Amino acid sequence: MAKNARSIKLDSAIEAELEIMVELGSEKAPISATTLHERLKAKGVIKGALSTLSTDDRKKMIAESRYQQMSDSEVEEDADGPKYGTVDYYKARNQELIAEVRELNTKLNDNTAALVEIIRRVESQTPVKVEDLIKHTLNPIPMDDIPY
Repeated sequence: MAKNARSIKLDSAIEAELEIMVELGSEKAPISATTLHERLKAKGVIKGALSTLSTDDRKKMIAESRYQQMSDSEVEEDADGPKYGTVDYYKARNQELIAEVRELNTKLNDNTAALVEIIRRVESQTPVKVEDLIKHTLNPIPMDDIPY
């Protein structure tokens, strides 16, 4: 069946959006017909219902892009844990991310404490003022250049 110009243009837009979603990865833009439809609708590309994406060619495009995204990501479809895309999967992933944030906050606190100790020692044992050394890093715009 021959496609009209509008259908070809829509297929191109779908393909472009799927490429973007693959690049963003499964964490930021998981590929499914629903999420693709929402993104295209938000961009004003389509106005119709989800059935707009239900042609065989478009289903195949979505499935191939989803497979590519899953292959590129760390997510495993056959993992022992909850299946990707389910509420349980996202709850488990959320718990993993919370633990990761806690670990990173601990490292940040340790690094901050070490930096404070370094500053104290440098300032107490040398005539060098750390503030003078790092003032351009902390405030890259000289105060003289700010108009009043």
